Amino acid sequence: MERKKFDGIVEDSIHIVVNYIVENLNKGDNVLLYGDLGAGKTTLIKKILSKLGFDENKILSPTFTLINEYEKNGLKVYHIDAYRINDDEAEYLDIQSLMENEDFIVFIEWPENIENYLSVFFKKIYISYSKGDIKKRDYILEGF
Repeated sequence: MERKKFDGIVEDSIHIVVNYIVENLNKGDNVLLYGDLGAGKTTLIKKILSKLGFDENKILSPTFTLINEYEKNGLKVYHIDAYRINDDEAEYLDIQSLMENEDFIVFIEWPENIENYLSVFFKKIYISYSKGDIKKRDYILEGF
């Protein structure tokens, strides 16, 4: 699987990562985001959706709603936070049917909590603090 790394990215230069992702993102893609609490998973999704034409101020973390849906110009995006759910709850929420739909883009934060449930192809984004510096992030992209 192809891997792309971006090291030492500060907030002012996150557009470099966002541009690469958007250039390689298509309807039907499922994107799993891994990273510690506060690493910037939701922030990255906000920036990606903004680049796709969505109003960044209306992109909210689905921490309590679990699934947020956004639609603009025929593009439907689902943003899922799996932090508080397990495989059985993912099945109840029917996340798999969203991921199997070729017309949607699905982003999932905390996918490690429902890994046994996930069975379709997906792209992965790993976000970590760069050498312990809380102002910089390292990004590893797989499948883009």
